[in-house]
Amino acid sequence: FYQTQSGGVIAALNSRRSDNPISDQWYIWRYVKSMRMVEYHLNNKGVFHRLLHKYWLLKLRHYSYKTGFQIAPNTCGKGLCIYHYGYILVNGQAKLGDYCTLTSGVVIGQTDKNKVPIIGNHVKICSGAKIVGNVKIGDHAIIAPNTVVVKDVPAHATVSGVPAKI
Repeated sequence: FYQTQSGGVIAALNSRRSDNPISDQWYIWRYVKSMRMVEYHLNNKGVFHRLLHKYWLLKLRHYSYKTGFQIAPNTCGKGLCIYHYGYILVNGQAKLGDYCTLTSGVVIGQTDKNKVPIIGNHVKICSGAKIVGNVKIGDHAIIAPNTVVVKDVPAHATVSGVPAKI
C-alpha cells in the first residue's frame, strides 16, 4: 500500500529505526535544529517563549545524549556543519563564526576565567582537535586532525601538530 518502487514510506521509517549513516545524519540534524530552537526561545521574552524554551531544552538534552554533542546555545554562528557522531565539547563562552565545520572529538575550552577561543567564519576543525585558551582563529583556517591549538592562527592558514604550527 505505502511501498513504491524506490522504497517509499516504509523504507524511510526502517532506515531511521536502524543504525546506518542516514539515521546518524537525521539525529545530527535534529540536534542542530533543537539547539537553534533553544537559542530562539532563550533570546525572546514572554511566557510562551519560556515554555517552549523548556520543551526544546528537553529535546536538546535527549539528542545530546544520543549524539554525544555538548554545544552551549548562542555560541555558534549560522550554518554550523557537523559530519559525524562523537563527543564534541564547546565551552559556553566560546564564539564560533558562521559556517564552521566540526568533526568528532573536537574540544573547544578555556584555560582561565574569561580566556576562551574566538573562531572565525568558514573554519574547518578536524577530528580530535583541541583549541584551548585565549586563542583567535582567523577566517577560512583549517585545523588538522589531533592538533592542539594554544596560539593564534591567521586567516587562510592550515595548522597541525602538538602544539599547532602553520
